[in-house]
Amino acid sequence: MGAYQADGMYEYRDQEMTMSLPSYLRPKKGMRYFAPHRPKARGPGVLSVAVELLREEHRTDAIRRTLIQARDVSWLDVDERVLQKGKPAYLPDGLELLSSSHNSANGDVFHTYHVLFPLCSVYVYVTVFGNGDLDDFTALCRTMVASVRVEDAGMSRD
Repeated sequence: MGAYQADGMYEYRDQEMTMSLPSYLRPKKGMRYFAPHRPKARGPGVLSVAVELLREEHRTDAIRRTLIQARDVSWLDVDERVLQKGKPAYLPDGLELLSSSHNSANGDVFHTYHVLFPLCSVYVYVTVFGNGDLDDFTALCRTMVASVRVEDAGMSRD
């Protein structure tokens, strides 16, 4: 799985990629989906992370269009608001979408961060879901994304 780091993060590693993740997130079998071992035991923060390495242009284009066309949505008691969309400063060739949802029936507030960016010969698509302080959530998302390395004939983003 990976080595633990002093900052509460550990390095996840598989045959194709490495990435720093909060120590309470664990990979689920057979996929790059990470969640707490016991979701109810975790307080505010990142609740899940999903990572895809995309090699098919049609999948990359579909995700790019979805991120670009994202809009505010209200449905029943939930209001989803786009907070940030466009090129992130830390990934000049990337595209990010940060949104927050509020459920007026129970007061729940959740955040979602999506980012798509080229790395070596693939596109990396990361989705992060969480709650708590928005600035802390966003900073942790960007830290995780910036740590992604893809094994591609000895190449990585550095």
